[in-house]
Amino acid sequence: MKQWFLVIVAALVGLVGVQHAAASPYSGGSSSATVSDPTPAPGQTVTVSGAGFAPNSTVTVVLDPGAAGLGSATASGAGAVSASVVIPASASGTRTIVLSGTASNGSPLSLSVAVNIGGAADDIPTTGSDVMQTVVLAVGAIAAGALLWVAAARRRRRPSVTV
Repeated sequence: MKQWFLVIVAALVGLVGVQHAAASPYSGGSSSATVSDPTPAPGQTVTVSGAGFAPNSTVTVVLDPGAAGLGSATASGAGAVSASVVIPASASGTRTIVLSGTASNGSPLSLSVAVNIGGAADDIPTTGSDVMQTVVLAVGAIAAGALLWVAAARRRRRPSVTV
């Protein structure tokens, strides 16, 4: 019986302990970039902001890497930059706005922000809850019940010894 108990405990610990890792974007430090409207219309003016640049350095803004520039701006004394740029009238679809300049440590720095030009925002709310933990607990309870049932069945099959 002690062995069955250890098997049941081990199974429950193993099943309850299994959980998926929550996904989160990697932030590579204090450098970041944002855009005022992630779904701009062609011809619309948006504000692109970034941080982590060298103080008072020039930052260029382009739509897609290697494409024609949208403009440039000068970083503040703290390394932050904000630039108003016009989305080209011919642009559409998912594109990337890239801010390029010099990082505060002197190395090249490129920050990017995805935009969906002429598209709808992906702001559909998430409903419900994460049921993975509940499913794992339910499977663990079923496994424990099955093991207990097997142990009880074996006990009933043993001949009783009378003294």
